[in-house]
Amino acid sequence: MIQNEIMVLRKVIHPGIIRLYEVIQEKDRLLLVMELVNGGDLYQQIKEKKRIPEKEAAYMLKGVCEALNEMHM
Repeated sequence: MIQNEIMVLRKVIHPGIIRLYEVIQEKDRLLLVMELVNGGDLYQQIKEKKRIPEKEAAYMLKGVCEALNEMHM
């Protein structure tokens, strides 16, 4: 089951979704080679700013919704 989901993730190309380039399976673990993204995640940004202007929050939410929509196609 997990292998099918991983294969699907390798095909997804969207600016709001971190790319999965390669999967390496070892005896006791699975290694995922993923895109490097600087700047932290959305949670960190929200936590640091404490208060986000409505326009900026709407822009962030739009990006999350677009990424979710891509994953459900």
